[in-house]
Amino acid sequence: MIRILMYFQMLNYKDPVPVTNKSTTKAKRKLKNFLRRPFRLLTFFKDYVVYVFYQLVHVLTKKEEKTCIFITREEDRKSLFSEERLNPFYFSTQKLFPNTNIHEYCAEDLLAIKHRLISPFRIRSITRDALNQKKAISEVCQYTNSLFPDFTFGAIAYVWFLFEILIYREIYRVMFKRNKVNTVFTTVYYSSSSMAAAWACNEMGIDVVEIQHGQQGKISPLNNDWTKLPKAGYLLMPKFFWVWGNLTLNRKRVFRNHEFHQIFVGGNPNLSISTRSNVKSGTHKPIHVLFAMQPIQHPLPQFLLDLISELHESEVIWHIRLHPRMIDRLTEVEELFANSPNVEIRISTQTPLYLLLPQINKVLTLWSTVVYEACFFHIPACILSANGKNLMKDHIDSGLLHYAGNRESLRSFILSQSSKSFPDLKDFIETDHAQIKQNIEKALPQLEYKEPLDQFGQ
Repeated sequence: MIRILMYFQMLNYKDPVPVTNKSTTKAKRKLKNFLRRPFRLLTFFKDYVVYVFYQLVHVLTKKEEKTCIFITREEDRKSLFSEERLNPFYFSTQKLFPNTNIHEYCAEDLLAIKHRLISPFRIRSITRDALNQKKAISEVCQYTNSLFPDFTFGAIAYVWFLFEILIYREIYRVMFKRNKVNTVFTTVYYSSSSMAAAWACNEMGIDVVEIQHGQQGKISPLNNDWTKLPKAGYLLMPKFFWVWGNLTLNRKRVFRNHEFHQIFVGGNPNLSISTRSNVKSGTHKPIHVLFAMQPIQHPLPQFLLDLISELHESEVIWHIRLHPRMIDRLTEVEELFANSPNVEIRISTQTPLYLLLPQINKVLTLWSTVVYEACFFHIPACILSANGKNLMKDHIDSGLLHYAGNRESLRSFILSQSSKSFPDLKDFIETDHAQIKQNIEKALPQLEYKEPLDQFGQ
């Protein structure tokens, strides 16, 4: 629970539930509730009619059976590359398991149509169950506030989080039963939708797999440093953790010999396919520099902005790539560089990363995992923030990555000719397809793994 509270605090999670004005008298509240009651009854009746209608539709309509489902979140679908707005991880699993019928569902879309899947009586019961936990959650918040006096944890936000988990679990129970699902993929196990999917799957005997989606470095409390697990495991956590390489595997070593939870190295198969004939060599003018943004309030360091204004387009072409969770800030960033002819944003954001990197000479970021993927393309990469320096200290000290904390050091990194050799990063991301195939088939024998010819399966 403390891990969840810390996670939401780091995201500056806001109360989705409006707080009642304290000056409102008890009599006024009673009057408002009395006036709203007829509308609530009408809404309840409407929801019940919708629920009954869609149950009949389901009975009368034969649906295609799906053996595998990919649960994605709206923020993971915000890539502009595809009009269908597919989650890139879902796009990959389709190519890795071509003979398996995999279908993507967006959690937020399902929540919007919950009345088609769940009876309003059940929704009301779930709401009461969540509200009944407010006292217990408040006690946890008080304890957490005593441990972290500089933070404030409010119970209402976590009651809402619990409500989402309970609603999603009910939705998934219906979906998984209807579609005869035997495997479910997610990418962030600690989101409300993924926790609910794990809960439903673990109760129904369905394999649920979390695919690693980022570095998951040593400073990642939600992924690492687990020391104890109950023998039966946690219902809210996936049964399988698909990790990139042995470094992540060792950080989650407590899962390696567990009776229920399992972890295996599935690597990043598309990465090895993409790097076979797309390795960079040398640096030519103009130098193409990619800056991979992070979804924070101020994602562009001032010394980077100063250098962009200083270097002429004959020297450097800048490619700014927005994080998927920043797509709604695209216009804002484009306006910032409206008078900079050597800055390109939209295409660099739209293009799949492994098609973009072969065109790049240097990669910059605050702390994105893109720097490691760049190394597989033999592209020098540089960290621009103290946080990133702390997260990736080992690889900066070893010389694999660079660090620049001011304009002069960044200028030197960009304009310097690089002839360095790149070490084998197999421990970070496994790219041996024979090993990947063996690991996946051992963990998930119901799926038929096939090595894709390239990242688009063509």
